[in-house]
Amino acid sequence: MADNIVVFGLNNNYVKTIGKMLADELEMFFADVLDLLKFDFIDLVQANNIVGKDYILKQEKSKIKTLATYDNTVISVDYRSINNDENLENLKQGCLLVYLKMDEKTLNDVNKYYKAANEFDLFLEDFENNILENKSNVVCDISNLKLEDVVNKILASITDYYKDISIWNIFFIFNKY
Repeated sequence: MADNIVVFGLNNNYVKTIGKMLADELEMFFADVLDLLKFDFIDLVQANNIVGKDYILKQEKSKIKTLATYDNTVISVDYRSINNDENLENLKQGCLLVYLKMDEKTLNDVNKYYKAANEFDLFLEDFENNILENKSNVVCDISNLKLEDVVNKILASITDYYKDISIWNIFFIFNKY
């Protein structure tokens, strides 16, 4: 069983809100990669102009690698970070990756309320092709759910995931002998 839970989706501010709620419900710590980078650089736009994008991405990789070693932590991650193979491999080490999947209507509704500067350039190809879905352990479809119901849906999805794993482990053990 994983020590940490990583949540990600197509609207980073919404995912951060859900991550905090999930951490509170499970009495776990919470960390947001983007907030940690903002803490280090204070102004990411200015830092990007001074040190460059490559340096910031290197720092992001370092943060993610460090966070993946934590225990008992819910981590919210920018969906673009999940698309980086090195970040994904680091997170897979001790984390359960939960993708918060939404239909297009729900995504549009969420984007109206949880706006952020970097949310306007969403890659709908990611949404349509389910690239993020294929990179997760648990896909939690939260389409048309109220905010207060999302955490329960995530917990149910995680429970189902571990039930399925347990059933397959038992199956392979008995068929091995």
